[in-house]
Amino acid sequence: MPHGLDHIVHAVRDVDAAADFYVRAGFMLGGRNRHPWGTHNRIVQLKNCYIEILEVAEPEKIVPHGPRFFSFGAFHRDFVAHREGFSMLLLNSRDAVQDARAFEAAGIGSFDVFDFAREGKRPDGSTVKLAFSLAFAAEPNSPDVRFAVCQH
Repeated sequence: MPHGLDHIVHAVRDVDAAADFYVRAGFMLGGRNRHPWGTHNRIVQLKNCYIEILEVAEPEKIVPHGPRFFSFGAFHRDFVAHREGFSMLLLNSRDAVQDARAFEAAGIGSFDVFDFAREGKRPDGSTVKLAFSLAFAAEPNSPDVRFAVCQH
């Protein structure tokens, strides 16, 4: 089962304005990253976890939720249509497939594991290759916040 905080998602309508706020508060941020499903982010790297500042920048690329498929883009599109703020909590995972099975057995998830990789930008502008496996969970009593585990 997962343990430890991986990251939180701070969903906003304008990632650059939110990034400016974090910089003024004394944080260092990575460059703008783009997901192929229409969201962009900036990362506030902390000691053992991070804050993902997320914007729905290309809504035309968003795919809908489907059977056994949680659409990260669609969830955040709908979230920022009504509010900005904390939208998702992600815990560390050593085995996202096993965690997805545990979520399903517990009745809080019936989603396939979502695997993806992308290039990221460090604060100095250099690139780094990143790969993730995510297992999503849904708590019916908290429809406006989602939970997941993240295996790097």
